[in-house]
Amino acid sequence: MESFNYSTEYYYEENINITYSRSQAVYESVYFYLYGYGLPTICLCGFLGNVINIIILASKQTLISLR
Repeated sequence: MESFNYSTEYYYEENINITYSRSQAVYESVYFYLYGYGLPTICLCGFLGNVINIIILASKQTLISLR
């Protein structure tokens, strides 16, 4: 049975051997998920919070002006 070295991954682009270590591959995947899913989720939560805040403040202001 052949043994495989899991510590490095090899990518070939235009006949150039670029070696990425396992830690760099993990870093790139974490970066992708954080900036691809984490940041938009945080921004969406902030946006929804602002919309709810505006609705609540606008309704309170409407009640005060109607009195």
